Amino acid sequence: MTGHTYGEKLSDFKVGDRVELHPETDLWMRGNRFGMVEVIGKRYVHVRMDRSGGIYSTTPRHIRILQDGESDPFFSTDG
Repeated sequence: MTGHTYGEKLSDFKVGDRVELHPETDLWMRGNRFGMVEVIGKRYVHVRMDRSGGIYSTTPRHIRILQDGESDPFFSTDG
């Protein structure tokens, strides 16, 4: 996956991937945008969210992998 491409299938993701939720999700609109893939189930990808610490279960089409060098405020080194 490249650019701002959202997932199409579970195999697009692996445990430990840094991901961003799709802007159409309620959590994204509330500022809980980034997380890390914890578990890949039979139907859903389970993401531990940075801001809340909770697990968000979603289909692959609602998350995308952050690419190297892409802005991720959780791991920001500036400021």
